[in-house]
Amino acid sequence: MDLTQNDKRYHAKFDRLAELFDNSNTGIWEMNDSGEMVFYNSNFYNNFDIPEKYLNLDDWIAIIHPEDQAYFNQNISSHNKSRQESFKSEYRVFDKNEKIHWIAAHGIAQFDDHGKMISMIGSHTDITLDREYKSHLYTMAYIDERSNLYNRKKLLEILKEHVENHIDFTFIVISALKYDQHIAVYGPQFVDALSTIASKTLKATLDDDTTLFRVSNDDFAIISTTITSNESAINVVKRVRSTMNDLLESYNLNGFLKMTAGVLQYPTTLPNCSAEDVFKSAYITLNEAKNLGEGTISFYSEENKQIALKKLFIESHILKDLRNNRFYIDFQPIVNASTGECICFESLVRWRSEEWGIIPPDEFIAIAEGTREIIQIGDFVLDQACQFIKEYNRCHHSKTKVAINISVIQILQSDFIKKMTHFLEYYQLEGSLITLEITETIMINHSTFVASQLNALKALGINIALDDFGSGYASFNTFLSIPLNEVKIDRQIMLKSINNPLVANFIQSIVQLFHHHNLQVVGEGIEDLDMVDYAKLSGIDMLQGYHFSRPMDRETALNFSPCCIATK
Repeated sequence: MDLTQNDKRYHAKFDRLAELFDNSNTGIWEMNDSGEMVFYNSNFYNNFDIPEKYLNLDDWIAIIHPEDQAYFNQNISSHNKSRQESFKSEYRVFDKNEKIHWIAAHGIAQFDDHGKMISMIGSHTDITLDREYKSHLYTMAYIDERSNLYNRKKLLEILKEHVENHIDFTFIVISALKYDQHIAVYGPQFVDALSTIASKTLKATLDDDTTLFRVSNDDFAIISTTITSNESAINVVKRVRSTMNDLLESYNLNGFLKMTAGVLQYPTTLPNCSAEDVFKSAYITLNEAKNLGEGTISFYSEENKQIALKKLFIESHILKDLRNNRFYIDFQPIVNASTGECICFESLVRWRSEEWGIIPPDEFIAIAEGTREIIQIGDFVLDQACQFIKEYNRCHHSKTKVAINISVIQILQSDFIKKMTHFLEYYQLEGSLITLEITETIMINHSTFVASQLNALKALGINIALDDFGSGYASFNTFLSIPLNEVKIDRQIMLKSINNPLVANFIQSIVQLFHHHNLQVVGEGIEDLDMVDYAKLSGIDMLQGYHFSRPMDRETALNFSPCCIATK
């Protein structure tokens, strides 16, 4: 490079300035319009196998990472065309030991009156450590350590970007591994290793435009802009399931995988919502799939969302609303088929929530049994029912009974007999005024302990009734081994018997069988006089249904006369 005297003085100043940078991670450079470059502090550039102070731009480009060379050239071209004085860029270069470094280039350009670049001057800074630190922070923030996939935080950010930019996409949440259960069997190291292999396998199965995430120990998520139909979503899930099963079979782990999926298409099925709403709705859909059984694929709909939200509400509000007096008891009379006299009231628990209004028992009882909160509900019903029948018999000078539904969960409590004794003593009631209604579930799960509990109740004088006979699958052998006083025939069976001679004959036969074993029979769901006549003809002892009365609130039931009700 030919330099004038002024240029030499100019560069001498730069040489002194370059000395300041020799012990740093920054190099000073200059380039003329022909691409000829001057590298001022040798200590920095010697690391990158720049043997001479004066080189051409092509020599510098030669040590740039091949994947970054096009980016570098494009930046140079764009800068010249835009005539911007300052510029900056970041790219990778190889040092003389073939190790990769990240370089941050900053510079200032001079242009003549025609817009042609005359010269550039600037700096190169080694930012490798900074890049590695940022990469480490990025990994900690966004990468799941076991699977090396994006994590939930990154998922939420990408969901937010897609929603804000109005990008259509399909979001699939897959529950694939029962991580905690398998750790107990196989150990954490094996399960973590398998999770890593499974993640790589899943990623290789999916298309390039599909992003895979690990949301939790058990759950993976997929975001795709090319899955546009339910059918294509099903195909993706099936492909993932097949690939995973093949992988697990290779480790002799048949049955290890239980894959369930929830699918949501945005904005097709969920318009005008936030990324958080998308995430929650997808998980609501996944939970719905789990409720339907392992291996199910469920698709988001507003109806399913409301069902799932209601279920979540029930699971989390039973005890709260029980404390806040949102539960109450209705009472429905049971009458003597021959005399029409009200001889018993069935106590029926109800829930009036502020958020969902009346929640039917068939929606919360099973959930309460699953959470064992049925115990607290049961205690409430026992207390209210005993209180009611005490007051009713006092007002009407009668010996009317009260029937109370109890769960197998309650009977299995070791203190249940003690509780019943307490209620009888506290309200000064004879045991014969209480009928506890059990279901065939107790009979199917019949055990020595359950039998001893029922016999202990019988010893207190309490009546035991089998509720909804005909709706379950208990055998007669088991049935006859239970110390029962009554059997209640399910309303659906009673309804069918009116028009179906086979069912009618069946009822007449079992009524005779029950009577042979000194059991009384209650017919449920009696809605009109025809059913009354049929029930009496079949020998049924007691009747219950809308023909006599719908369930009544406590005050109305207290005023209900025990005298004869027309049964003709």
